[in-house]
Amino acid sequence: MPIFGDPIEDLGDVNLGKNEAGEYWLFDKTNSADVPLTFVVDSVSEAVTDSNLENGTIIQAETDGSGGYILLLADGDSYLTWTVGSDGVLTGGATETVSVFEAETLFNVNLNGDVDGNGDPIIGDPIVDTGTDGTGTESIGVGSASNAYYVIDGAANILITAANGSPVIEGA
Repeated sequence: MPIFGDPIEDLGDVNLGKNEAGEYWLFDKTNSADVPLTFVVDSVSEAVTDSNLENGTIIQAETDGSGGYILLLADGDSYLTWTVGSDGVLTGGATETVSVFEAETLFNVNLNGDVDGNGDPIIGDPIVDTGTDGTGTESIGVGSASNAYYVIDGAANILITAANGSPVIEGA
């Protein structure tokens, strides 16, 4: 179990949280491990807190497929990723800026502010936007919870289905 209170986020295989001292921790659900996030400066380990992060706030964490982790930081309207070793040490810096679509796809989240902040089920920018004003009012996109394709037509969210009635899923 994680050593922090309520997680900042608990989607996917990794929970992100802070302890009472404001130090960031990961809880890796794949191996039930608590992983403190740290910097190493001049051979000295320092816990990661909001006060020593230079590039925004950590909002998401996931495994990177290689035994380590990847963090998503929000810095105003920008999103950055940061690579973390399996030991929780942040390597390099948060230098790779990603689009909302890339961030939402990589972390399988909706960054509109809540589960469905803009009233549609699409992750990130629409794949196709046929609306004349670029707002996505007539568009096709991938759903955040299901990875299913939807057509957004005004206020209607229409699930795209195969002939047998099953949803058309991204990557399937």
